[in-house]
Amino acid sequence: MLLVIFLIGGLVAMGAVVATLATSQHFSVAFSARSAQAYLAARAGVEYAAARITAGAGCAGVNASLSLEGYDVAVTCNASAAFDEGAAGTYNVFDVTATASGGSFNAPDVVNRRVRATVKFP
Repeated sequence: MLLVIFLIGGLVAMGAVVATLATSQHFSVAFSARSAQAYLAARAGVEYAAARITAGAGCAGVNASLSLEGYDVAVTCNASAAFDEGAAGTYNVFDVTATASGGSFNAPDVVNRRVRATVKFP
């Protein structure tokens, strides 16, 4: 009789461990997906900036706050002085940073991702 109670207790404990691991795995997958979404939102912000720069807007048309699918994306741009390459021509270099944030700070699913790129445009 004691053996049966011991085995039932062991099975209950193993069930609790499996349930805890399954829940942990679920949260891990969800956090990974949110992280990937935030990265893609930040990357979209950089692509937006590159498109505005190559359209001739320069940094003045780039600094913005965007909202993409539940993520707030802050895009900043800093322009350097023009570089003169002699016969190759003159070009400007723009340093673009996009930061995507999702969730609230107190929530367990908060995520922030930053993407930085350098754009060269004549």
